[in-house]
Amino acid sequence: MQIGADHLRTGSEGPSGYAMAQIRLSQLLGSGRHGMVFSGAQRIGDGERAVAVKIPRSPKGLDHEREALMLLQHRNIVSLLEAPLSNGALVLEHCDLGTLAHHLAEHALTLGELRWMFDAILPALEHIHTTGWIHGDISPGNIGLRTLEGPVLLDFATARPADGSPIDEGTAEFAGPLRHADPRLDIRCLAATAVAALGASERWDHRTKLVQDELSAMIHRCDAGQTAEVDDLAAVARNLLPKQPTGTAPRRLSGGEPDISTTTRAFGPRPAPESVGSSEQSTNTRQLLLIVVLALIGAALSWELAVDDTPQTSNTSGSTESVPLLLERTAQQTLEQASATWDGDTGVITIATPSDSVIHLAVGERGDLAAIGDWSCDGTETLGVYRPTTGNWFTFDSWEHDSTAVPTALDRGNRLSVASDQHGCATPVVR
Repeated sequence: MQIGADHLRTGSEGPSGYAMAQIRLSQLLGSGRHGMVFSGAQRIGDGERAVAVKIPRSPKGLDHEREALMLLQHRNIVSLLEAPLSNGALVLEHCDLGTLAHHLAEHALTLGELRWMFDAILPALEHIHTTGWIHGDISPGNIGLRTLEGPVLLDFATARPADGSPIDEGTAEFAGPLRHADPRLDIRCLAATAVAALGASERWDHRTKLVQDELSAMIHRCDAGQTAEVDDLAAVARNLLPKQPTGTAPRRLSGGEPDISTTTRAFGPRPAPESVGSSEQSTNTRQLLLIVVLALIGAALSWELAVDDTPQTSNTSGSTESVPLLLERTAQQTLEQASATWDGDTGVITIATPSDSVIHLAVGERGDLAAIGDWSCDGTETLGVYRPTTGNWFTFDSWEHDSTAVPTALDRGNRLSVASDQHGCATPVVR
């Protein structure tokens, strides 16, 4: 049949009390045991809205899913817009970025993108479990991606009360040996989904390996029948995953731009103006890397750092969280150990090299604060810049002039320090 020419109507009224407008179906998005999902456009007054339409394989095949969606309403659970249509179909909100499975076919998730997913899916999962239900089939194909509202749980055909009853549905790759209605099934599926989202293990850095270890331990606990809760996954996200700016999808998922210019010239690193240093004092990347190595050696031999058993890191909600950090240094101390100075009036960092030459890099703007640390936990210290006016933290991925600065959101404050855990992984602390 010509899908694009098909139209659906219903004689019933929608949740707002108006008669269902015409829906024009277009692309087939997916097909499963309970029905087929099409993208479509629904006429509302003089305009249209994008929707997804799930058509059942049997007349009442989606009644259970409709009832579950009406019960389990949450901002990160797919919204039921209209139901049922004349053929028993469900009209659902449209996910403009597709599903996580579609994204993973081309790109693995970064740690920041994984945090973005957890920040949306974990509250929805907590809501489902608090209601006394489970989702039953969390997988990359059942996580929708939206530009503005964030990730969302899809497909509630397998959702049911958490009564321990047998389950003969779901995706075996993520459910493992668990085949009964227990909240640990959802924990196990989401942890396995997260591991799969990180991509091939040979490309993992040290921080990613730490995350994978924690997620794998969670999977083993579920398989062994041990206690595992949503809070356990939340702790992994809170302690090991970088916080993303709120409100939008990460740049690579959304196709949009971050809150800094698309070129590194707009935010560094770049050569400082001629007035700061002579042309003979140009940047030498090899010398700069040597400084970092020497600083690390010097740190192992002579740094006298205060030990803080329970330092606090900032988050976007304004509260503090305890994380397993061992050492805390002021931003000034991190600069001193790298023989660097920071000019807060110009946003220029100056570094003395072993050959007595001087390197100047313009990396920020007036009022910014800078520190040096192993932000990616890969064994190399790089520059981080905090912007008090916006609360943004910029982590540079290398010391090259064309390195990129990835922004994340921190609390507002005017004091910057760096906390490090037992692995040497650095975290910015703003107070």
